[in-house]
Amino acid sequence: MRIAIFGMGYVGAVSAACLARDGHEVVGVDIDPHKLDLLRRGHSPIVEEGIQELTAQVVQAGRLTVTDDVSEAIRRSEVSFIILREKPRPSGRGGIAHRAQHDHAALVASSCVGLGCKA
Repeated sequence: MRIAIFGMGYVGAVSAACLARDGHEVVGVDIDPHKLDLLRRGHSPIVEEGIQELTAQVVQAGRLTVTDDVSEAIRRSEVSFIILREKPRPSGRGGIAHRAQHDHAALVASSCVGLGCKA
C-alpha cells in the first residue's frame, strides 16, 4: 500500500520506518528541513533503539521517502496518516491537516493537541 505520513516527529518517523519495513511504500511529510535532510540520508530524527538501522534500511531500499510538498504526498498515496501537533492559524484556516482532509479520500488523523485547543 502507498502511505503518506504527515509529521516526522516521534510517532510519525517511527511509524513510517515500521510500515516501510513491512513492505509499504511510505512518503513522510514535514516542514522541518533538518528532519527531511536527516531522513533523506537514512538517519532518523528520533532516538530509539534500532530506529537508526531500520531507517537506513528502508530509505536505502526506496520504501521510505520524504517531502515538504503536501500535494505530492497525497498524489503518491492511497491513505494518509496525520500525526502532528498543529496550532490553528490566526486566519482560522487549517494548515497541512486541513488541506489533506479536503484532498484525500482515505484519512487517519492522530493529532497531538495541547490544552485549550478547540475542535
